[in-house]
Amino acid sequence: MINIIRSSANTQEAKDRLIERFTLTDVQAQAIVDMRLRALTGLERKKIEDELAELLEKIKYYKEILGDEKKLLEVIKEEIIVMKEKYGDRICVKQGLEFGIQSHTVRQFEKLYQTYEDELDFVLFSMHQVGNLEFWNGHFQQGRTQEEYNFAYYEEILKTMQLYKNYSVLAHLDLIVRYDPEGSMPFEKIRDIVTEILRQAIRDGKGIEINTSSWHYGLAD
Repeated sequence: MINIIRSSANTQEAKDRLIERFTLTDVQAQAIVDMRLRALTGLERKKIEDELAELLEKIKYYKEILGDEKKLLEVIKEEIIVMKEKYGDRICVKQGLEFGIQSHTVRQFEKLYQTYEDELDFVLFSMHQVGNLEFWNGHFQQGRTQEEYNFAYYEEILKTMQLYKNYSVLAHLDLIVRYDPEGSMPFEKIRDIVTEILRQAIRDGKGIEINTSSWHYGLAD
């Protein structure tokens, strides 16, 4: 039965051959080809092969984009243009970048900014690593007390802000809270360093982001 279905060019041929070979009624043959075995017919196999080939081409295309910064930014810019055309009469669509910066990567981001300066409406300043150690996996916090890794995080932000000025908005200042295994650090302990960071942003004429993702993560004010 499987050989008949597999070698048939399409579902109708498979039905006809099953009826002839096994003396089935039309209803019985239809029930058989309506099973997942129908995917074994030549026509259905070709359809699946075509879909697979199309999917592989898409995967290749997306990998090329993700592996090439220029291509990725071009695709993003094209999407922003589409959004401006589609929603421009209802919302103001701006084009910008988020710089996940550290003190030792300032030169790298200076170069990136100079490359795209004329195309940017804004730049977000954020910090997702310190010393190239990630927060989300606990590598940055490992081997430190809560006070040590919190102060190291905020001090690195202040240091980097003093080194780098080509940004518009200071973003998600308290990101470390999201990945703090000990819970939120008592604000009284970090008040002075956070105050100095905010004063630095104000002196430099920068905006301060109000990030509402704390609701999603269930974080307190």
